[in-house]
Amino acid sequence: MCGPSSGPLADSQSGTSIDSTSSTRAGNKVLKNLLIFSCNSLVGTRNRFGRYYEQCRARGMRHNKALKAVARKRLGVIYAIMRDRVPYEEPAVSHVVENFHPEPLTKL
Repeated sequence: MCGPSSGPLADSQSGTSIDSTSSTRAGNKVLKNLLIFSCNSLVGTRNRFGRYYEQCRARGMRHNKALKAVARKRLGVIYAIMRDRVPYEEPAVSHVVENFHPEPLTKL
């Protein structure tokens, strides 16, 4: 398993449902914090991680949960760079994604 946590995800099971929303406390706390805090600086940027954060927020995720999602995506990119031994290249942005502005959420 790759990442700042060497243990399994914290699952809670109820009957036939499995809920994997709670994060595990296992792993390197300093490394996890560094990854999350570095993703915080990507909020509001126009690169792939900033756009992904905005997409997560548009889907209704809270700030911290969206940051964790960005951190997981960023960790996957870091792993691919190390595995393939190629430098990172920002993917091309399509016109549709470039002008992405999520609608503000309203309470029902």
